[in-house]
Amino acid sequence: MIWIGGMIFFVFVFVMSIRQPEFAAIKPLLLEKVSYKFRRLSWFVFLLLGITGYYQSVLRGFGLSDLILGWHNEGLAWLLSVKFILFISLLVASFIHDFIVGPRALFIAKMNPHSVVVKRLNTQARFLGLYSLLMSLIVVYFGIVIVRGT
Repeated sequence: MIWIGGMIFFVFVFVMSIRQPEFAAIKPLLLEKVSYKFRRLSWFVFLLLGITGYYQSVLRGFGLSDLILGWHNEGLAWLLSVKFILFISLLVASFIHDFIVGPRALFIAKMNPHSVVVKRLNTQARFLGLYSLLMSLIVVYFGIVIVRGT
């Protein structure tokens, strides 16, 4: 939950704050430094969530094949499978955001911050970041439902 709180803070406090005119000169550098540090934390958390999620599935009698193919089943197998699919979707979106779109936007913004390309990349990064936040909340919800029961 701390990681999701960090995402919410990053999107709704940090990014909104550096949009202020007084930060215009250092915005790309500040965004780069903070986002790279947060990226390291995020991928460490992804690793932990993947390992503990799989371990919890095994404890409940489900293997990797159940996670991948269980979406056509009912009950707990379906919940675990859907959660797994959403988690993979989260990883893909985060990878694209963290290693492709985000760094490209920052690189181009350093040279020409008002470029049309930067605006397009920023829009893509914003969408991917919000998508990741939404998927994270849904995955946590599914985890709570699985642990607490439906």
